[in-house]
Amino acid sequence: DQILWNTVNGHLLQETFTSNQSQNFLGHHFSPSLLLLSPLYFVAPSPMLLVAVQVLFVCLGVVLIYRLLIETTGEPLLALSTAFALLFHPFLHDALLFDFHQDIIGFFFGICALYWWCKQKRWFALLCWVIALCSKEEMAVYGAVFGLFLLVAQIRDRRFGLYFAVVHIAWLFLIVEYVLPWFRNVPSTSFEFYSRYSLPVSLWDFFTPARVGGLAQLVLPFAYFLWSEQKLNLLLLAPLSINFLSNLEGQHSFRFHYSLLPLLAIVAACIYAAREYNQK
Repeated sequence: DQILWNTVNGHLLQETFTSNQSQNFLGHHFSPSLLLLSPLYFVAPSPMLLVAVQVLFVCLGVVLIYRLLIETTGEPLLALSTAFALLFHPFLHDALLFDFHQDIIGFFFGICALYWWCKQKRWFALLCWVIALCSKEEMAVYGAVFGLFLLVAQIRDRRFGLYFAVVHIAWLFLIVEYVLPWFRNVPSTSFEFYSRYSLPVSLWDFFTPARVGGLAQLVLPFAYFLWSEQKLNLLLLAPLSINFLSNLEGQHSFRFHYSLLPLLAIVAACIYAAREYNQK
């Protein structure tokens, strides 16, 4: 709310809630896609509007998933049950009730990119993915993992998958190592900004009830897809690498807005599983 209000009043993406002084939000998260919502604040500058937009994005995303599964499998029950599993997922409700976060932009436009990709509309898919990529720097990890998935599991798209992975790894390095520090007016920090990600001292520290329980609750409604096509579990490397390694309890337990991007990875796995099912 503050970021968009400041933007429409001449202070581009300025905020004070991440520190005690005014700074550009791009020094905290690389989220220029937030600018797409700024015209709304010329009409109705209210945080309730952002909450409504967040709910709208989720509903439209679920509709796209349903349509894609119908077109892919011709199985209305499968498409409807998958859409309902996402729509009524308790972690998704947690995210919607926990204020507005830019993760919802990555979630929605990530689904749009996947929808157009599966329909062979590559330019539309690329446009949607660029918007998603610019919603948060962590989207680059999801892009790199998707590229690796295409490289390993999709014979027809292996070369594209390799390029896609390399570009996203380079993008992540550029944003975290140079862009974020530049907007914070600090020297390059060699990923010090993300020091909350670390390897556990022991496996017991890694497999805590919060981490394992959160992951189990996240994937359980979609277990059929992930079990039927186990190679699709490669797509879960992104949320595992980001959420599991985080020292923040909300993040490593997949709660609040931290569940949105992992749910996007699961949706991608479900859609690819449905495509495999249809080809068989």
